Amino acid sequence: MPWMYFNSDKAFNFLKQYGIVYTLRPAGRRMPAKKMVVDIRHHSKKTEFKATRFYVRDVLIEIPSMIANYACMSGFGSLNEWIEEAKRMSGAHKVWRLFMVKKINQEQKEENKNELHTD
Repeated sequence: MPWMYFNSDKAFNFLKQYGIVYTLRPAGRRMPAKKMVVDIRHHSKKTEFKATRFYVRDVLIEIPSMIANYACMSGFGSLNEWIEEAKRMSGAHKVWRLFMVKKINQEQKEENKNELHTD
């Protein structure tokens, strides 16, 4: 199963506490899947939970208004803090991908298993 790393304690703890977080990642060459189930890793260690990662859109963090509405769900105290942490973690990039990550609870895991085993 694919995974998603959270090396930022603030973003990881927000996801763990509230079950949802918005995160910025450097844009790759290919467009990501719109929706994907991923294992969550924190500082390279596997965690006890999985999440569904939703691609929201590509953004330019040099234009903060593109992500301002999502900052309150990023785990950071301000938009500026979020942007600075993204740059510190991943370097300077022109285009970033904005993702919403929602933790999957045990009931959802069971539903997903049942869907896979249904004829």
